[in-house]
Amino acid sequence: MAPPAGFDYSKWDKLELSDDEDLHPGAQFIEANTLRRIKRESQQNKASDIDAKIEEYEKSIKETKKRIKTLEIDIVEDRFAGDEDALKSVRDELESLETTLRETQEKLEAEKKKRTFSAEELCKVTTSKTLVGKDCMPTEVSENVQAQKMTYEAYCEKYEKELDTLAEGGDIETKSQNKNPYARMEAYLSKHTYLVCEHALGYLLLKALYEEMDGVVGRDKVLSTAKAGFALKSISDFATANKRTMLDQYKPFFVRLLENDEKVLHEYELAEMDYVEKLIERAEKKKMEEEAEAKKVEGTTQTGVEEIENPPLGPGGLNPIEVFESLPEEMQTAFESGDVEALREYVNGLSMKDAKFYMRRMVDSGLWVPQEGEHPGTALVDSGDDEEEKEKVRDDDDETKAT
Repeated sequence: MAPPAGFDYSKWDKLELSDDEDLHPGAQFIEANTLRRIKRESQQNKASDIDAKIEEYEKSIKETKKRIKTLEIDIVEDRFAGDEDALKSVRDELESLETTLRETQEKLEAEKKKRTFSAEELCKVTTSKTLVGKDCMPTEVSENVQAQKMTYEAYCEKYEKELDTLAEGGDIETKSQNKNPYARMEAYLSKHTYLVCEHALGYLLLKALYEEMDGVVGRDKVLSTAKAGFALKSISDFATANKRTMLDQYKPFFVRLLENDEKVLHEYELAEMDYVEKLIERAEKKKMEEEAEAKKVEGTTQTGVEEIENPPLGPGGLNPIEVFESLPEEMQTAFESGDVEALREYVNGLSMKDAKFYMRRMVDSGLWVPQEGEHPGTALVDSGDDEEEKEKVRDDDDETKAT
C-alpha cells in the first residue's frame, strides 16, 4: 500500500522503534521480554561497530588536517627555497593528503547515515534542577574552608597575629603544657587549624627571609620562624606524597615525628638545618642585590642632577641656568608659564638698551630661539652700539660666574 501523497516517512528512518519482534518467526516459542532483549542487544552491537568506525574516521581526519596545515606552513614560509625536489615531494604529499581527506570524509558521512537510534538513546537529561527547602540548607562554611578560598593578602591580613604567634613557637598555654617544640607546634595548630595551608607557609617563609635581611631581630627569632615554616613545608610535602590535603595529614605527620624514632627525627633535623642555611644564604644574596640596585638608582639620580647642574652651553657660549636666574622676575615667570605674549609685553616696556641686553643673553644661552623667516625684533637687530652691548654682556657673564 502506497503512503498518502505528500506525507514523508523519512524522518523516522534513523529510529529503531519497529515491532519486528511481534512478527519474528520464532515469536511464539520465545518469551516476549527475551526477544526484545535479543533485538536490543543486536541493535547495540551494530551501533557500537558504527560508532567505532566513526571515531576512527574522525581521528584520521583530524590527523590528516594537521599534517596538511604543517605542509602548507612549510610552503608559505619558503622552507624549501632552492630545493625543487623537496618542494615537489611536499606538494605531491599535500595533494595525496587532500585526496585521502575527501575520501575519509565521504566514508564518515556514509557511516553516520547508517547509524540508527533507539528510544533510550534519543532521550537524555540535558539540564537538571534541585530545589532544597530551608530545612535542608547547608550548614555554615567552616573557617578552614573560608581560609582556603581567601587570597594571600586577605589571609595574611586576617591571621597575621596567629601566624606571628606560630612563628614564635606557640602561645603561652601551649608552651607551658609542652616542652618539645614540635609538640608545642602541633598543639597550637590543633587550636588554629586554619593555619595549616599554603598561605601560612608562604607568610612564614617571607617573614624569616626579611627578618634575616633586616637584621633587627636576633638570630634565634629568625630560626624559630624558619623552623615553623619548614614544618608547614614538610606537612605540604607529606600530604602531596599521600595525595591528601595538608589539613588531613598534619596530625599523622606530627605523630610520626614524635614517636621517638631517632632516625626519623635525625633526618628531619638535618633537612631542617639545610633549609635554614639556604634561607640565610638567600637572604644575604637578596640583600646584596637590593643594595646594588639602590646604588645603581642613586648613581643614576646623581648623574641626572649633574646633568641639570651643568647643562650644555647655548650657541653664544652662555650657561642657560645662570642667564635664567639673572633675568628679572617678570621674565622668569613668563618663561616658566610659557606665556610668550607676556614676555614680549615686558620686553617692549624696557628701554632699548636693557631689552637688547636681556634678549641677546637669552639668544646666546639658547633660552630664546628666533623663528626662521620672522623678524627677530628690534632688540636683536645689530646697531652701531652692538660692540658696546656685547662687551656689557661679556662683563656681566664674567661677573655672574665669579659670584
